[in-house]
Amino acid sequence: DALTTYPLKEYHEYEFKLDTEASDFYNDGESYVSATSYPGTVIRLDTSLSELKSFISTFSDINGNSVDGVECIGRGCVSTDKLVEGVYQLKVKDKQPYKIISKSNQCVIPELSSVNNLNLGNNFCMPSFEENSDGYQIAEVDGIYYYYLGQYKDSSIVVNYQNKLNDLGVDIINKKLGDYLYVFAKSPGQLTMANKRYVDELINYAVRLEMTPYAYN
Repeated sequence: DALTTYPLKEYHEYEFKLDTEASDFYNDGESYVSATSYPGTVIRLDTSLSELKSFISTFSDINGNSVDGVECIGRGCVSTDKLVEGVYQLKVKDKQPYKIISKSNQCVIPELSSVNNLNLGNNFCMPSFEENSDGYQIAEVDGIYYYYLGQYKDSSIVVNYQNKLNDLGVDIINKKLGDYLYVFAKSPGQLTMANKRYVDELINYAVRLEMTPYAYN
């Protein structure tokens, strides 16, 4: 029942800080911890590192006109820099949600994980679409009606219906993005029954038809 005293070597207090400011990564986990080197101590820092992505792009609206005043919103946004007129460099957090907008338009870019060259060229911005009572996604801009018809992989199908709808006074707008065509119908008025017949047939070929057509990143 005797007590024995064991002398210990001197121990020290340590502080650890993870600094990602000058790197291409960001940390959503712990970045600081302090502890001592007392025997049996485990100094643990639970980090969560992911990559920052930087890319360059120009943007046009649904009719092909140049778009200015682009900004990034959301937790995934790091910075937006205007290099020259109409050319933007954006830095975002991989795996964090963000949107690129211009005024009331939302801009669409390819999924960054699917591209090798982060100079993304020209991408497009489109107005906000709302679903009407017939189930169509419609946006009205300056008295012109735009209908979002979905994403397609087979361009020949789109061209076939484009010719049919053109004869009825409805323009089809195609926007190539990655492996898909984003397809819209443009009409001076709401679609007639004759227009709807061809539009409904074309929509049946859509590979994707989200409730909202925007590509969230």
